[in-house]
Amino acid sequence: MSAPRTGEELAQFGMIGLAVMGSNLALNVADQNFNVAVWNLESERTDQFIAENNASGRFTPTKTLEEFVAALERPRRIMMMIKAGAPVDEMIQRLQPLLEAGDIIIDGGNSWFKDTQAREAALAPTGIN
Repeated sequence: MSAPRTGEELAQFGMIGLAVMGSNLALNVADQNFNVAVWNLESERTDQFIAENNASGRFTPTKTLEEFVAALERPRRIMMMIKAGAPVDEMIQRLQPLLEAGDIIIDGGNSWFKDTQAREAALAPTGIN
């Protein structure tokens, strides 16, 4: 796991998923003067996003979820813009061991509200919001 270099500012927000919606939301957050860590399942997409959009230096590209989580200040604020359903559940399972009480996961996709309620209930005992 690699953390940001000494003196490098941690990101205040994290975006998982850099397709059209995730990319545009990450750009919007950065436009509000927040630093954003980004991760995409296909790391080539992360590289492309950084090459096209990081003139401001507000984005921290990450190749692994461990690196992504380490790049975020606490409490971590993570938005997922990924396909609804099983991919969301799988991503939460992958993230949960890396997160701490007080961290926040936002499912920005098109999940059914009952699935969101079930995920919230399952995470409640961990303190992850």
